[in-house]
Amino acid sequence: MAVILVVEDEVDLCNLIRTKLEAEGHSVFQAFDGPAALRLVEVYRPHLVILDWMLPGLDGLAVCRQLRQHYVMPIIMLTARTEEIDRVLGLEVGADDYVSKPFSIRELLARVRAVLRRVELDSRSSSPVSNRTNGGAQSLIPTANDATASSKAQAVGKEVFIAPSQDASPPHPGGAKELIRPPLRAPTEDVSAGEQSSLPTTSAPIVRGALRIYELERVVTLDEVELDLTPKEYELLVLLASHPGRAFSREFLLQHLWGYDYDGFDRTVDTHMTRLRKKLGTVGEKIVTVWSVGYRFVV
Repeated sequence: MAVILVVEDEVDLCNLIRTKLEAEGHSVFQAFDGPAALRLVEVYRPHLVILDWMLPGLDGLAVCRQLRQHYVMPIIMLTARTEEIDRVLGLEVGADDYVSKPFSIRELLARVRAVLRRVELDSRSSSPVSNRTNGGAQSLIPTANDATASSKAQAVGKEVFIAPSQDASPPHPGGAKELIRPPLRAPTEDVSAGEQSSLPTTSAPIVRGALRIYELERVVTLDEVELDLTPKEYELLVLLASHPGRAFSREFLLQHLWGYDYDGFDRTVDTHMTRLRKKLGTVGEKIVTVWSVGYRFVV
């Protein structure tokens, strides 16, 4: 069966998905934030990634976009956002499927089976894919080496490598919760030197002229000078600079960056945008106002 990475910061939901996938014979790993997901993919090369949109550290859209620069494994996005623009945005950055919260576990499992079946059919219709341990392209079909990799249980930073276990203790005694096993955490020092050296420490920055955005480090430089941005200013800049030419409405920015239930006013976006433009200097002129809509980044 397949090796699957589940990226979800709600621990109970992440564990539930893992339990159901393991019941179908898959090997499952878990990550609870964006940077951890990228490191796990680099080490274990899963055959499928189930990716939540709203993640700490690096959101699901940014993770999806970075994965698509290097990998072809299918990605299923999970999100509470149901607007058409949200679905379109997720698919355009590289997701293969989209499941809206709240969702049925049965539906999610059906979509997982459908995606894996499609990958298997595609692999059969194309030339054989070299096994990645032999230096070839990434294999889209589970191999014996994947089973070996999936037997490990290590922790690096916030990510947790979960190996299937029949005797793991439930987080709460009794009741239906006995099906949800807590994440296994091992001391960081248990990670071998070889694995530590294979973990990516950086990624290609987003470059817009003199502006550079390093997403893994959450660092922004202008003319090689680091800018002091607030978390929301940084998130606004990353979203706009990652999608040059795309107009984002104030409503979308409020929901995406301040949370689905945020009850502030659209002037909140304008206030943050004014401060961001000022800090960006002449580059701030590239963030233009789309009248009656919102903002976009022009190149």
